Amino acid sequence: MRAAEEWRPDRTDIGLAFMVGAFGVFDSLTSDANNLLGGHRFAAAAVVTAAAVTLCWRRRWPVAVAALSAVAHALANAPVQLMLSLGSAGYHERSGARVAGVTLFAVGLHATALTGETNPSGVRSLLYALISFGGAAVAGALLRRYTDAAACRESALARERERSVVQARSQERARIAREMHDVVAHRVTLIVVEAGALEASAGRGEAWTVSAARRIRATGRTALEELRQIIGVLAPAGRDAAPLAPQPGLGAIGTLVESFRGAAMPVTFAVTGQRRSLPPTAERTTFRVVQEALTNVLKHAGGAQADVRLDFRKDSLAVRVTNTACGGAAGTTAFPAGGAGLEGIKERVALLGGRFTAHGLPDGGFEVSALIPFDEVPWDSRSPSESE
Repeated sequence: MRAAEEWRPDRTDIGLAFMVGAFGVFDSLTSDANNLLGGHRFAAAAVVTAAAVTLCWRRRWPVAVAALSAVAHALANAPVQLMLSLGSAGYHERSGARVAGVTLFAVGLHATALTGETNPSGVRSLLYALISFGGAAVAGALLRRYTDAAACRESALARERERSVVQARSQERARIAREMHDVVAHRVTLIVVEAGALEASAGRGEAWTVSAARRIRATGRTALEELRQIIGVLAPAGRDAAPLAPQPGLGAIGTLVESFRGAAMPVTFAVTGQRRSLPPTAERTTFRVVQEALTNVLKHAGGAQADVRLDFRKDSLAVRVTNTACGGAAGTTAFPAGGAGLEGIKERVALLGGRFTAHGLPDGGFEVSALIPFDEVPWDSRSPSESE
């Protein structure tokens, strides 16, 4: 049953009761019908009117209203009201046994009203009553099941939409976290290394000191610009946001390598195979793989020599960054161990359908490799600088 606070009839219930009552009164006064009251038309009209009023509470007490409508039908012939009340009982009453009971009760009273010599077609009328009354109750029950199923589907869709929103937010937070890590870890590592070298270079002369300070300033400015671009994406609509700059791709790897060479880390860089142009996401991922691998070399393998190789294959780009064992010459600066960088790069590569591995080498070095698939498109962008 519905909640107790819903027992009060609304405009729909009152209007429906009025129309059904008006029709029943008109039918009682103008037609001859087989009922227990016989020719007492005004009495039949009064019974139909009183029974129609009970329709106002068909949602609160559906079985009781249906039973009263069955009595009214037997006394004064009110089939429309009876079928409407049985349909309401099938819809609002959750107990199937009660609905079946009141339906059989209505059929039984109808059979009682049909007894008499004036009704030669009693059997046919009884079958009609059984089918129509039972059909009304079944139709109400089926309608209730349909509306319940629709409500369940809507609720499931709402939960799915909520899960999708939560998942999208989580993915966006992870993406922003990866971007922030890429920017901060790389640029700050270079700043720390340059500052450490500047601290230990008192005897190298003013020119070298000025050059190192200039590199630190340039690295810091670049880091601030990249952070400003990332944070600008989070700005509310209507707020001034940072202008969008081109994202780093294959053409920026040469500059990336030079920045590490400027930090006194020996790096070799080579590109082999027939060069291709990758989609922007694949180019950015390639850049981040190289950036993260070289940053880790600078942080954790001071004095080691790094080697960066890009191998363009038929339908993929193989990226391989290796370094020798720690040389010990430049490892005086301690960096906190994180581990999130390589995991983030692995996720980036996996989103493109590629493969990523990172493992130690027998000689004490380390290797980071990725296989990034792409469509065959002729190379149409500036190729990265390379040197051996």
